[in-house]
Formats: sequence, C-alpha cells, structure tokens
Amino acid sequence: HAILGAENLTVATRLPAAFFGILTIACFYALVARTHGRGTGLWAALFLTLSPWHLQLSRFGHESTLTAGITALALLSVSMARRTSKGPGDDDGALRPVPLVLGGVLFALSLYTYASMRLFTPLLLLAAAWIYRAEFGTALRHRASRRAIALAITASALVAVPLVVLSATRWDIVMARAEQVSLFHRSASVATALFQSAAQYADHFSPRWLFTQGDRYAIQSPPGYGQLSIAIAPLLLIGLYATIRDRRRNRAGMLVLAWLLLHPLAASMSDAGPHALRSACGLPAFQWLAAIGAGAAASHAAMTAGRRRLVAAICLAAVAINGSVVVRDYFGRWSRDPWVAALYQRDLRDAMRAIRPIFGNYDRIYISDQVDRDRRWYSGEAYAIALIALPVEPATFQQWDKVVVVDEPSGFHRVASMGPFVMTTRSDVLRQSFEHTPRQRALFVARPGEINGFRRIHTVESLYHMPRFEIFATP
Repeated sequence: HAILGAENLTVATRLPAAFFGILTIACFYALVARTHGRGTGLWAALFLTLSPWHLQLSRFGHESTLTAGITALALLSVSMARRTSKGPGDDDGALRPVPLVLGGVLFALSLYTYASMRLFTPLLLLAAAWIYRAEFGTALRHRASRRAIALAITASALVAVPLVVLSATRWDIVMARAEQVSLFHRSASVATALFQSAAQYADHFSPRWLFTQGDRYAIQSPPGYGQLSIAIAPLLLIGLYATIRDRRRNRAGMLVLAWLLLHPLAASMSDAGPHALRSACGLPAFQWLAAIGAGAAASHAAMTAGRRRLVAAICLAAVAINGSVVVRDYFGRWSRDPWVAALYQRDLRDAMRAIRPIFGNYDRIYISDQVDRDRRWYSGEAYAIALIALPVEPATFQQWDKVVVVDEPSGFHRVASMGPFVMTTRSDVLRQSFEHTPRQRALFVARPGEINGFRRIHTVESLYHMPRFEIFATP
C-alpha cells in the first residue's frame, strides 16, 4: 500500500506471493545444484516454473504459498553449513554456524506459515537426522560444530517460543481450525478416520490428482489440469529408480523421497482430501525427483553424446509445450470461465467498483451474504473484497467499529460489520436497523430478488450477461 497506493491494493495483496514464488525457484535451483549438480538444478527450476501447482500458488494470496519455498530455503541454508574445502585453521567436517543458525530459524518460522507445517517440519527434520546420521556424528566430534548446532537449536527454539506458549495456554485457539476439519473429530470412530486418512494419503499419489484433474476446488487448482505437468510423469519414474539405485552414493535422494512421503500426512487426516493447499509443502519434491530422472535420462552412460543431447531436447520440448499450454489456458480460457469468476467473486468486485464514487454519501451500505444453492455464485469474506476494491485506506479500517463472528462449521472469523458496512441484506436485520434509524441513507448491494421497494440504480452482470447483483438506494 505504501509503495503502490490504495488504488492497487489487489496487486499489493498478491505481489508477495508472486515474489516468493520467484524466490522459491531460485532457492530450489541452488539446493538441487548443490546436491545433484547444476544440470539437474536447471531441470528442477524449469519444472517448478512451469508447474500448474506452483503457478497457482504464486498468484494466490494464501499463506500456504510460503510452505514450499521456506522448506527449500531452510534446506539450502543447512546444506551450506557444511564446509566444502579445508582452509587454514579449519577442522575437516566442522559446520559453519551462520547458515546453520539461519536454517534453524527458517525451520522454526515454517511452523507459523500454515498449520500443516506443524506436523511436516518436525517429521522432515527427524527424517533428515536419520538419513545423515553418519555426517551428523562426524560433525559432533568437532567443538566448533557442537557450538554451531547448539546455536541453531537455541535460535530456532527462541523463534518457536510464542507458538509454544500459545499452545500451552490457549490450545483451543491453536487447534480450532484443525478440530473443524480433522477426520478424527468428524468420523464415527478412530478406525473409520484411519481408513479415510489412508485412502486420502494414497490419493495424493494417484494419476488423477497428479496429472489429469488435480484439486476439486477450481480456486486452488487450474481446472482441467493435474497438480503437475503431465510431461514429467515418465521422468518421475526414472527419477525414482535412479534415486533408489544411487541411495548410498547420494543420500540427498533419500531426503527427497522422505519429503515426498511426508508431505500429504496433514492433508490426509483432514476432510476434503487430497488438498492442494494443505499439501503444498510437497510441491518441490516432485520436481526434484523428476529433475533427477531428466538428468539420468540425458546422461545415460550407454548413449553417445549425440543421443544424450537428443534425449535432453525431447524432455525440454515436452515440458516446454506442456507448460506453455497450461500458461495459455491459465491466463486465457480459465480467466473467462464463469464458475472460476464466481469463486473469485468477480461480480462482487464489479459491484464495489460501481458504488465507489457514491458509497461515501450513505450512512449504511448493506452487502448480501446470500449463498446460491445452485452454485452459480459464491459469497465469502465480502468485507475483504469491499476493502480492496473500493478501496478503503487501512488506517480508516482500523479506526472503524467492527463486529467479528465465528462461522460454523468452518471456524473462520468473519467481519459481520465495519464502520458503515453491514455484511448482510437479511430482512430481519434491515427491519431492526430501520426501526432504530428510520431516516438513514442506505445503499444495498443485493442478489437478484433480495430487495424490493427501493430505487435500483445499477445491475452487475456475469460474464454471460446474467444478473448477479442489484444495487439499490433509499430515496
């Protein structure tokens, strides 16, 4: 807001996700290049750049956007703690304290990004400790390494203190959302919940989820595509074979497999699985495994140099064509899809823009919270759309009196009213309001047929010219 101004709040809201998406690609390249070479790192960066899953997360202002990137950045930082060469006065195998402490801090920060990370991060660290137990044991022989590890643990613990204190004192707040979506709170028995969790875990590796349909919610996954580019499907199998084959020579591959196996756990134990946001932390693991496959396919010892270049060119062409089609549809066909437009509440944004010149002239602005049973439109968090599309200065919003309620069964907090805005057009609310303030000047942003008896000043239509909002005003 300070840089772009109030007129560009939509861009300002989504810009951090786009920036972090680019940062994730850069960090991911550096991480894979350190463990599998620059060629494999380039493949990994390319696959991540053109992934439908990553494209969606990088344009979606949701906290799950941070999960993949912060995991890659933390692992990169920890990998840089190991000294690659012995300098004057250095102990062979000693760890650098600065990158190790930074890695510990980043792992602790990941616990604040999204709830699923509170399960994934500790399990990934335990898996890494087991996979690299020999290197860890060697490092512990050096006093400098022991000091660096102690500093990293202390720094990460200090970062995690607020979450630990909140968990100890207000467990109900920390677990509120988890209890709303957990299968173990919704199922009739533990056995039923375990069976459903196992089924949903397996779904995270199904071809339907990965390559053909993806997430069931269009707002979380480009319609008509899987979570991954279908062109990398054979490379995943080659990468799996190469990783198992080389497990003793390069243990980083085993960390990739651990990452891959652990990422769906939190999503599998919640409803509506598989879930693109709750399992977003696993996105880079698929691209890493495919990059290993591409590197193995393009450098097979039995092939001549010419054939290796041909295989590399075929892989590159397949991924580039697949990625270009996804990008074309994402910014073309998908942006014109009426159901996607409804999910993103384009009609409400258009309504807010329509009242932008006049809403300051009214005492009350009532915005419909009606939900269409035929799913022709979607209404949720209308206050946020109003704040961004009008727009409202953040300082003004902070000064307004607000009424916040908790929606059931989602457990989300919702702003029911703020300043002159009331997020409903229900007849009982309107009747009470006008009985209390009969001479108020009011503006109504209502769904078709909701409001009668007032002057209609504008109609907002869908992409196919169907009425979606009617704007009324008192005389």
